[in-house]
Amino acid sequence: MDPIPEVRAVAGRALGSLISGMGEEIFPDLVPWLLDTLKSDNSNVERSGAAQGLSEVCFSIFFSCFKCLSFVVSHFFHV
Repeated sequence: MDPIPEVRAVAGRALGSLISGMGEEIFPDLVPWLLDTLKSDNSNVERSGAAQGLSEVCFSIFFSCFKCLSFVVSHFFHV
């Protein structure tokens, strides 16, 4: 983990982009690893990086699910 917040933010966005583009099934251990790092007694920098990465990954997963749900709703429920 990098001590510079901007670097951690870019790295978090990169994780989100990977999940968004390749799918969360390609990285099955990523979210558990980020959660473990977030809960650990490691430095604040490492926990902050894990939090940023986790937020980007969760947003990507949610956005993917949201797009899928909106497709289903619009095509099958005629809303």
